[in-house]
Amino acid sequence: MSGLAGALAAGLLMGAASVGAAPASAPPGPSLVVSADGRTLQDTVRPLVWSRCPLGMRPHPARCAGDATLLNFAQAQAQARQLAAAGAPAWRLPTVTELRRLTNQLRGSREGRELLASLALPTDRPCWSGSRVIHTGAVNPYAYDSVELGVTGRHREGLLAGQVWTVNLLTSEAQERSREATLPVLLVAPAR
Repeated sequence: MSGLAGALAAGLLMGAASVGAAPASAPPGPSLVVSADGRTLQDTVRPLVWSRCPLGMRPHPARCAGDATLLNFAQAQAQARQLAAAGAPAWRLPTVTELRRLTNQLRGSREGRELLASLALPTDRPCWSGSRVIHTGAVNPYAYDSVELGVTGRHREGLLAGQVWTVNLLTSEAQERSREATLPVLLVAPAR
């Protein structure tokens, strides 16, 4: 494991034992419970466990400390795979729906808002999601690009190359971003 990977993994691997463990505190939101070691958030309604801090940051009782490591999309995916292979839970990038649900849960109560503030996320950057950008649109059978692609139906769906969905955890807003942008990363894993 590289130096960067080792440093990023330290917090999540040490928290691996707490995945699925009994919660140590009252829920900060309707269904989120901070683990005993403070490294993860257990969703008590959905079978998910969240990293409490973005990659690169360390959990402390009051807030995440340090600076979030900003990664491009490929680096974020590789880091999640590397952490999962290193014996941590099966960490992955969350979907847009999961990130928005998390944001809404955190914003739904005073305790949740305090926990959201404790993440110390950069307010000018959203977090990566694992959701791809798919555009749909009407097909003009007389347009050259439609004829060239052999598209003759009424609608066309396609993956927009180089674009991925991101979610601002402060506003719950989803937006498209280039895969080359560098953003903070929260990870999610299935609860054991």
